[in-house]
Amino acid sequence: MSSFRKCLKDPRIFIFLAPLVLLSPIYLTGKALYWGTPSTQFVPWWDFAWRSMFSGQLPLWNPLLGMGAPLAANYQAALFYPPTWIYFISHLIGGVKLMSWTISLVVSSHLIWSGLGTAAILRDLKVNKTGQAIGGLAFSLSGYLVARAGFLSINATAAWVPWLLLYLYRISKSETGNWLKLTAVTSMLLLAGHAQTAWHALLLGGCWAVYWGLTNSVSGRRISDLGKTLAGYIGAGLSAMTISAVQLLPTAEYLLLSQRAGEYGFENAMTYSFWPWRFLTFLLPDLFGNPATSLYWGYGNYWEDAVYIGLLPILLAMGFLMKALFKKKGKHKGVDVEDRVNPNPGLFLGGITLISFLLALGDNTGLFPFLYNNIPGMDLFQAPTRYTIWAEISLALLAGLGANQFSKPVGRRLYITRLAVAGCVSIVAGAVLAGLYLDDIRISFIYSAGRVGLIGCLLAILFLAMPERDENRKNRLWSILVLCLVCFDLISAGWGLNPGIEIGFYDVPEARPAEGRVWIPSDVEYNLKYNEFFRFDTYMPGVNWDDMHLVFLPNLPMLQGRSMVNNFDPIVPGNYQEWMDAINAEYPAGDIMEMMNISTVIKNGQAQQVEGRSFRSRANPLKATGCLDIVDPDNQDPSFILDYESNLLDNIIIFTEEQISCDPGGTGKIQILEKKNGYLKLTADLEKDGWIFWSQTWYPGWRFKVEGGSEGSTYRVNYLFQGVPVPQGLRQVEIFYRPASVIWGSVLSVLGLTLVILISAASKKRPGS
Repeated sequence: MSSFRKCLKDPRIFIFLAPLVLLSPIYLTGKALYWGTPSTQFVPWWDFAWRSMFSGQLPLWNPLLGMGAPLAANYQAALFYPPTWIYFISHLIGGVKLMSWTISLVVSSHLIWSGLGTAAILRDLKVNKTGQAIGGLAFSLSGYLVARAGFLSINATAAWVPWLLLYLYRISKSETGNWLKLTAVTSMLLLAGHAQTAWHALLLGGCWAVYWGLTNSVSGRRISDLGKTLAGYIGAGLSAMTISAVQLLPTAEYLLLSQRAGEYGFENAMTYSFWPWRFLTFLLPDLFGNPATSLYWGYGNYWEDAVYIGLLPILLAMGFLMKALFKKKGKHKGVDVEDRVNPNPGLFLGGITLISFLLALGDNTGLFPFLYNNIPGMDLFQAPTRYTIWAEISLALLAGLGANQFSKPVGRRLYITRLAVAGCVSIVAGAVLAGLYLDDIRISFIYSAGRVGLIGCLLAILFLAMPERDENRKNRLWSILVLCLVCFDLISAGWGLNPGIEIGFYDVPEARPAEGRVWIPSDVEYNLKYNEFFRFDTYMPGVNWDDMHLVFLPNLPMLQGRSMVNNFDPIVPGNYQEWMDAINAEYPAGDIMEMMNISTVIKNGQAQQVEGRSFRSRANPLKATGCLDIVDPDNQDPSFILDYESNLLDNIIIFTEEQISCDPGGTGKIQILEKKNGYLKLTADLEKDGWIFWSQTWYPGWRFKVEGGSEGSTYRVNYLFQGVPVPQGLRQVEIFYRPASVIWGSVLSVLGLTLVILISAASKKRPGS
């Protein structure tokens, strides 16, 4: 009981409580996150993956999206990330409803974890508990993390950033027992599911390791000590990559075969560059409105440029940075003292913040375009504004360091604090008067000004009432009041940014086996997604959210078991993307629709059955066929197939460099005996040697075995699809997905884990460990 009371008195308890309060309207009312990626990506992916596992099938392949696509290799699905398994357990207990409800709790846990990591760094930097709590709250409830909390892979990955920095700091001090912890943290970072955030974290970790490797050198041999720190970082990184190989190898294969195998494309990469006017939102978070209140009117979307860390934390961060820049002597109660500020971390963190925003501004300056065109790796991702995560963690640490300098205002500081009270009261009064008498002013200006004035006034009053240092009991109460105000500030800023919906939204009955796939042309999908349901200006567009099921908005139809041509995923097979670009540019002919096994097209927000003499909707996406031609796979584009005059289902074109026979006119009957995720067993009764055409996207790892014959890889046919050669007569054929990348990744992960366990055991036996 005494330890429990001690925990309640610890200021860091606010790091636990604040995220739970922020998301309490979701989990306490039995709702689930839905806006954006939870409903269009994560819940459908995870529901399908867990149901596959319950039926004894590995979720390696997703047959329901994009005419077939990898699932385990889908990095954002994060199926190998241990906290994702919480959803597996909740799905096992209560199905998709309980799983969807659990998401908000896991999101809260990651926010808490990010705050605890930030506080732990500050503890190692000798900051008091109040400063640790302020820094932890500033990062965990920052605009970056809260506004993006519904982007579950970013939420998960960002939570490990401060822990990466913590163990790098400890390694730089040659503290024993931290290499294994750094390896574990880096492994979690790599498995959490967001490559861009992980990449940014690892780059920041490199800068952090260099700085502290030099700063913490006590032997006088700085280069040697730096080398040891970097060696520990690189070793932990390589070990973590080995442990994570079961995810990284399939993902690397997927990326190399995806539409982003080269570069993202300059225009797309610069889409979300930090809007310079949003610097004002460090003090006024809703200056340009907020989609939670249906008032957002700024450039782009709200969450990409969200950077608010709280009024007090930003003031503390700037104050500490100014002290570090202009270190001087001052007076405290009439005695000359030197400001108790170590300038080094302040200057370093300030420099990281500056670099962060220079990169985040993207094409608003010439720096990022230069790096994009000249530095490998800078061209892999969109949204330069996401580099602001460096600024968010740096400013949070600066805020904690600044809080460590709290002292009762005297002299000039007392005068400035009193002046601040008067100024804040004036701001509030001005906001009220502007609201009453100015008709043309935006309501977001009035609200933001009134808000900063009110919070600033309360903060200034608190500092005027700050007790003396030796009044311990009053100081504890005062610290609690300050932290309550910081929590109120940050929670109110993030309130409603992650809206909820009744969990029944996800509990939809599986549709009866449908003949063919659903296709939404790209312009229709864009309009439904961004002009009707997921508008940037409001989270409450006045629609019936259940209509998302009726219009088959990707990837939600996975919950119904419906197959789609569309695939809402940042990475898709490159040949698939080229094919989709071509058919979206010009409506495909009936034989092409048949080749894609399309039975339903969404037009004007309504599902329409495909009609036409040449179209034959088939429940069976397989067809016995012959071979028309063999072509070089590297010298063709989709137009070669789309513009072909013959019906390429009757005789297919094989894309291969192999020397194989090609005879037209193969006919026969095909019957499916067994169909699972990643596995198909059938009988084929062909009148002569021919082929089986399968209306599924070709991808490495798909293999076939014909009764009485040898095993081989499926062929890429008609540019995008799969084909299997089958001899004459009645034959049993198996087609299965067995990617070498998963096999080798699993082997490496087992070896990596075994090695780390052996190192851990050896270190425990070592004398003095």
